[in-house]
Amino acid sequence: MDVNISKLPHNFLAHFKSFSDADPRRCLVIDHRGSVYAFNAQAKRAIPWLEINSDLTSFCEDPEEFAAYLIMSARTRAALPGAVHFTDPSGSTQWSCHCGLAELLDDGTPILILRLQLPELSNSSFTTLNNQIDALNAQLEESIRANEASARLAAIVSSSTDAIYSKDLQKVVTSWNKGAELMFGYTAEDMIGSSILSIVPIDKLSEEDNLLNRLRAGEVLVPVETVRKRKDGTVLSVSITSSTIENISSEVVGYSKIVRDISERTAFIEQQAFLMQELAHRSKNQLAVISAISRQTARNSSSIDDFQKTFEQRLIGLSVSVSLLVELGWSGVSLEHLIRMQTKAFITTPKQLRTRGPKITVGNVAAETIGLAIHELSTNSLKYGAWSSSSGYITLDWKMSAQPPFDLEIKWKERDGPPVTEPSQTGFGQVVIKNLMVQKLSADVNLTYPPEGVEWSVRLPEKHFGFTNKVAGNA
Repeated sequence: MDVNISKLPHNFLAHFKSFSDADPRRCLVIDHRGSVYAFNAQAKRAIPWLEINSDLTSFCEDPEEFAAYLIMSARTRAALPGAVHFTDPSGSTQWSCHCGLAELLDDGTPILILRLQLPELSNSSFTTLNNQIDALNAQLEESIRANEASARLAAIVSSSTDAIYSKDLQKVVTSWNKGAELMFGYTAEDMIGSSILSIVPIDKLSEEDNLLNRLRAGEVLVPVETVRKRKDGTVLSVSITSSTIENISSEVVGYSKIVRDISERTAFIEQQAFLMQELAHRSKNQLAVISAISRQTARNSSSIDDFQKTFEQRLIGLSVSVSLLVELGWSGVSLEHLIRMQTKAFITTPKQLRTRGPKITVGNVAAETIGLAIHELSTNSLKYGAWSSSSGYITLDWKMSAQPPFDLEIKWKERDGPPVTEPSQTGFGQVVIKNLMVQKLSADVNLTYPPEGVEWSVRLPEKHFGFTNKVAGNA
């Protein structure tokens, strides 16, 4: 409270202080001429220019009325009805006051306590105020929505399995989400404040600069498929979406990146391309084999009917091997299963074929070639060898050598059939049984014709088979 203490009686000062400090209204003390003696803090806030000895008369709308009002209040020493109106020096604020208690100074000067009152707001003022309040509420709601959107975006970024990070113009990382940690192996603590180039392979550094230059030029970039490097040094295929980060002045201050791991998709595409190439390669090989079968069969056939029958049988032998490979996804075939499938059409009892050997898987090319050879041997045996006799049988054994190189040896022996003599001319059967094995598999082949039965043995390099350390067979 500001007050001219020297002029006010002590008891009046105490009285004014007690009620004015507790009164939320604006209170001040003046004499009968309008000179200010004291005022409380609320009055000072309402009238910033108010000072001790300020003359309120000069701001009164009707000074004569104000003077009469003060004199009447001083004489009656009581609060008067009505109000006196004022305008502050700037003319921007209008206010009024009501006279309250009155006292006399020691020299007989009457003093009065005034209570200030802000003017009632007009309808237009209320409208303006309401508009301002509505505008503030709209701004507040927009701010709340923006905060909620930011919170949702932060949650999405945090939980995304994609790597999402930002960097400044110097390529220094400024944010790094959980997805980036999982994808690249670097924690946020590792990366924030460090160069983003730690995840860029050396041969891709120029690519990073090129992307930034295109963004600076205002180009909207489509996702770019490239590679990035993990903390452990491994490289992964990724799709990168880039965008600029701007400040409120629309100046580019950094860049954001969304990186998606496309390793599986890339591997799938590469596998598809490989399979197409493999299919083309296998198709060419099959056509070449069929062409060779056709030529050799025609050369050794006595008639068209003989050619047709023999050619069909040989194609069936080839198709059996191919069918087995297709069933197993071209990943090799069990040697025992291959033998069973190639010979089942030629025998009527299990005793006619006695097999024994470890569980062996032969590769794709080996399966096709061995299948053709077994089919030719079976055909010849049914025509001229052991299977042409009711008592004849064949033993078919295979084993892997105990010492390097670990070759696979297969032996075919015919017994209890008619006496055997070596053919006078070389037919397609011998081409398949001997020459094709050498050409396709780099195998060592031995074909002999002892009187007791045909014997055929072949030794395959290790690259054409796999060993599972189990024994198969029916012997």
